[in-house]
Amino acid sequence: MTRHGLGATAFAAALVGCGGPIPVPSEPVRESPSPMSAHMPSAAERRLEGRWEVTGFRPKNPIPDEARPIVTRLFGALQLRFAAQKLVVSVGGTNEERSFTISDEQGESFRLRVPGGMFDGAWARFRDDGTLELVDEGSPWPGVSTLRPLDPD
Repeated sequence: MTRHGLGATAFAAALVGCGGPIPVPSEPVRESPSPMSAHMPSAAERRLEGRWEVTGFRPKNPIPDEARPIVTRLFGALQLRFAAQKLVVSVGGTNEERSFTISDEQGESFRLRVPGGMFDGAWARFRDDGTLELVDEGSPWPGVSTLRPLDPD
């Protein structure tokens, strides 16, 4: 497989304490909530929840000729599902799950963090037409992707 073919595949498929005496609590010990139950989703995370499909991609640099057919086939086939800080990317029968977080939320815009996954570090913006625009400067192909919700409110 060529380097560009591998890049296309990566696009498709396109996360001690110190010693010493133990203190005796002065109040009764209460159970801490689990980390998952303590998480309060942000407005952007609530709006992002659900299934999305990639409907467009404007590359920052030209896509190699041999990779164009692969990228074209991804439109309508590549789906993303956001729920409970998990992102599942699906294409065909292949699924990849990653944790995600949102940072730098400013109105309709935010930074998407998906360590080791697609769109890690991308700036996202909810558009007036209900789509999501992702500006990604990462590998293998930086550019602007457009996602359409599959589960509209």
